[in-house]
Formats: sequence, C-alpha cells, structure tokens
Amino acid sequence: RSSAAFPMERAEEIRAKRINRLSAKPVASGSSDGAPAPEAAPATPRMLPRSPKKSSAPDPPIVAAGAASPLKKASPSRSPEMAVHSALRGCLRIHFPSPASGVGSPVPSAAQPHDVGDDLYTLTQDDSGSRLLRAEHLDAYLFERLSDPSSVGHPLKYLFDAYKRCEDEARSNRVPEAKNACAKAKEQITAHAGLLLSLPSMFPEPPIPSTAFFGAWLLAPTIPAPKDLVSGILQAVLDNDESVYSEVVSFLVAQAMDKLPPPQRLGPILEPGGDSLAATNLIALLCKHKRTAALVSSRPDFLIAPGRPKLGLVIEQETLLGRVLQVGYNPMDREFVASNFGQVMSQPRQQVEGRQTFLRAPLRDQQAAQVDVLNSLLRGSGESRGQVVKWLSDALACNERATATRADMGQVSSTAFLVNLSSLLLNLSMPFVSDPSKAALIRRDDQVFKSPGFGHGAFPADTTPLYPGFDMPTADLVPSKGGVNFITQCFFLTMRAMHLGMRQQFEKHDHVERQIAMLHRRSPDPARDPHFLGLLGFKLASEVSSFDPPLVAKWCSFMGTSASWIQQILGEGQRFHVPEHFLDDVVSIPIFLQRLAPTLLMDVMEPLTR
Repeated sequence: RSSAAFPMERAEEIRAKRINRLSAKPVASGSSDGAPAPEAAPATPRMLPRSPKKSSAPDPPIVAAGAASPLKKASPSRSPEMAVHSALRGCLRIHFPSPASGVGSPVPSAAQPHDVGDDLYTLTQDDSGSRLLRAEHLDAYLFERLSDPSSVGHPLKYLFDAYKRCEDEARSNRVPEAKNACAKAKEQITAHAGLLLSLPSMFPEPPIPSTAFFGAWLLAPTIPAPKDLVSGILQAVLDNDESVYSEVVSFLVAQAMDKLPPPQRLGPILEPGGDSLAATNLIALLCKHKRTAALVSSRPDFLIAPGRPKLGLVIEQETLLGRVLQVGYNPMDREFVASNFGQVMSQPRQQVEGRQTFLRAPLRDQQAAQVDVLNSLLRGSGESRGQVVKWLSDALACNERATATRADMGQVSSTAFLVNLSSLLLNLSMPFVSDPSKAALIRRDDQVFKSPGFGHGAFPADTTPLYPGFDMPTADLVPSKGGVNFITQCFFLTMRAMHLGMRQQFEKHDHVERQIAMLHRRSPDPARDPHFLGLLGFKLASEVSSFDPPLVAKWCSFMGTSASWIQQILGEGQRFHVPEHFLDDVVSIPIFLQRLAPTLLMDVMEPLTR
C-alpha cells in the first residue's frame, strides 16, 4: 500500500524503519523461491543521512535560535552610538546597574553616581530613554569618579590605566566614532590628571600626594610612560598654574637625581641600568616638553656654579648632565674587576668575551638614554640648546689635562664620563655623517672659533695649529650675522671629545698591553702573580666600554667624514686655524686599533677606505 494512505506521523515512522532495515542488510534481488519480488509501492524519495567528517577542532557551542553566534564577528549593523558606549564603558570601567524600575524608567539627573563595591557606576539617560555613554559627557564621568571618596587606589593610577585602555581600544576598534571617543577620553584623562597635580583640593585627599605618586610611576623601570601623556599632563599643569608647574618639575627632577648614584670617585662602582637608567629616562621624558626643557636648562646646577674651579671632577660631580654621564663601568674598581675577570686564567677565551658582551648590554641602554636627554634638550628651545652647547664646551675645557701621560685624577673626569661623552657626541653626529648633503654644511673656516662662548671653551688658546702661524683667532664679542650652524659646532666638539676621550683610552690601553707582555715574560708563574692579574683584569674591564663594536663602527664612520673634510681643506689650499690633533687622530687611532683589535677594525673598515 502507498504511504499516502497513512497519517503523516505513521508514514514517517515507516520510512525510518525502512531505512534502518536497508542499512542493516543488503537488498535482495528477488524472493526465496526465485520469483521476482513484487513491485514496491511508490514512496516519497529520501536521501540517506551522510555522516559528517571528523575534525580535530572542538564542537561549536550550542546557540539558541535567533541569537548571534559567538564565533562570528559583531554585526556590522551595530549603531555608532552603541560602539561608542561599549568603548567608553571598557576604557573608563563604567558599568550600568539593573534598576528595578526597568530600562525606560526616568532618573533624576543625566549623570547619577552609584557605589557598588569598589567601582563607581554612572547611569546616563537621554530623552528617548536609552542609557548610553557618550563622549560629550566624559568630563562629568571622570569628575564624578575622581570625586568618589570610597574609591580604592590612587586616582592617578585609575587615570593612567584608563589612558592605556583607550590606546588599546583605539588600535583595535574599527568604528570611526569609537576611535574619536577614545581620543577625546585621552584628552579628558590628561586634563584631569593635570587637575589632580595643580588643584588637589578639588578632590578627596589620596593616601599619597599626587606629585609623589606621579614621580614614582614615572620612575618605575618596568612600566614605560606614554610620552604624549606626560607632556600633556605637564602642559595641563602649566595652563592651570605656572608656579605649581615649576614646583612639580623641580620635584620630579630632584626625584630623578636622587635615583642616580652619588658622585663618589673612590666609592662603589657606578653601574648602569636599574635606578640609574630609570632616572635618566625620566629626565629625557620630562625634557621632551619644551617648557620643561627650558626650565631644566635654567637650573643652578646645569652649569658649573660661579666661583667653582673649571675642573673635570667638578663638572662631573656638580652638574646635572655630569651626574647623568658619569654612570658607567670603572675599570679601576677592584671589586668589579675581581667579580667579572678574577678567574680569566682558568677560563676559555669565548667565556671571557661572552662576559664582556654581557656587561655591554646595560651600558648601551644607559648611553642611549643619555643621548635621549641631550636630544630632548637640544630640540626643546633656543635657550636650552645654547645651554647644552655651553655645557659641552665646558666639559671639554675642564678636561684639557686628560692628555697628560699621568693625568691627575683629582682634576680630570673619570674614564666612564669621558667615554660616555665621546659616545654621546658621536651619536649626535650620526645624522650628518650618514648624509653627504648634510656633511657638506660643515664650514671650512675658523668662524667656529670666533663664536662667543664656544671656541675658547672647548679649544684652549694654546692649541697647536696644523698650519704654523695660524694661531687661535680672537673670539668675537658679538655673534656674527647668521652664526655657525649646529652641524659645524657638533663636528668640532666631537673631534675634540674623541681626542680627549677615545684617543687617550687607546693610548693607555696600548701602554697596559706592553706592561702585560713584559710581566708575562719575566714572571715565573703569571697565573699567581697579583700584579699581572690586576693589569689583565684592568685591560679586560676597559675593553667593555672602549672596544664596544657599535661604538667603534660609529667612530669609523665619523673618522671617514673627518678625513674627507681635511682632504677638502688641503686640496683647496685653504689656510686657517685647524687644530693639529684633527689630522693626528684620524691617522693614529686606526693604527692603535689595528694593533689592539684588528678583527674589530676590519669589520668596520669600509668608511675609512672611501
């Protein structure tokens, strides 16, 4: 009989039984007695269910009918208002309570705070009854949150975390309105942080003064502070109250200076990294704000105080930049040498070189932070740039005695200071060294020596000239029209720093090498000779900073530019005052490197062969 004769539910049951029976045994071609099988009644065609392919991926979650799948992206039909609401709610940590009166019930005001646990919940409702956070109410949200006396934690901590969440949300959100809302939230967060610092009486008193918390947060070595946020906060404080701004900047700089090692020549080693690196980064970060750079460069301790002697020890220990540049390794420190190179006679060469490489990593970070400080001051304002050039000239003038065979350590700066000063000026010179069009701007005359406060500061009057009879010119009382560009100033300062720093270090290293060779020949047991081991440790400790491969590579690039500049002068037949040591250094330092570190020199020889 046809299945159409049965009710619908009975027909479905018969079809299911038929499918199961056919899948359990093969279909017979006829009856058991050989007679053909009777023709089956016509039935509704139905495909057999196909078993799905097995996959290693987990089964998708069961989703109710009509609900959006959690594996799919959010529907593009979501309104921009909802996108803004979701972004602000996540960035500012604002959540809605569930009022018993329902979603559409009226509320007494547009922004009503609710305390639930440690969070402040803000309820906002417009005329249509919808409750959405909007960018135009950011000021009210933040002010209510910061005015809540029951909030846990420092209010600046809440603002800094919210700023970071706004940055993350703006990067990941594709809705333009939400991105704009995050940008406005960052502006309001910056403004309210400035209010906490300049007008703390407007808010409940936090457990820690806001200025102290701000400094501690900036000095945290594991939390990089956003540069735009710090500059924005400083500008907000300046706009609110200029006197408070000066106090805040002075307090932050003083906190950074306290984190630097004390200026002790014979004390413990001034190791880079740690608090020293965090303090240097803080000074660099503050100086990126132009007004702060001008304020820092006008501090009484930025230059040598009037009446103090012009000595390398004084400028290193009594000036702000001197304290920053003195952080480094001291090869004269016996404890440092013994802890790192005390067992070199029983160690393979690869292990010793690996120890030197390990020690160079924090030194490079420290030197990079020092360059950042100088760059921030140079770009800050005309006043701060002039103060930096004056300090660099003083630093070189105070170390005039560093060229002596046995320099008085009470008058010249430390080895770490002179090496850092050379590294600093080399990094400042790299932009014009790598660009021939900028290198062509280096003046080929003695106008740089006539600049008031520059020439006779960095270069003493009795500097031996390259051409006899062309002595140091007299400095002008008034700057010439147009002046001397910074590229020329930086070139001459770097040449002088290389002569007082790297050149003297190579000569001392060469002298120590000769002493070590002599003691090795004369000593019956060099491995037990304390004098031999002391000199060997001093040599290896000095190589950590003086023979750093990136530093030598920059030096070779600069020497190549210097050689081209000198060749142009000689080729053009120009005669004016050029210090003799310019040519002497270009020729002598490669000779020292070829003898002391030939492998290192060959790796960076290309700039010198141009």
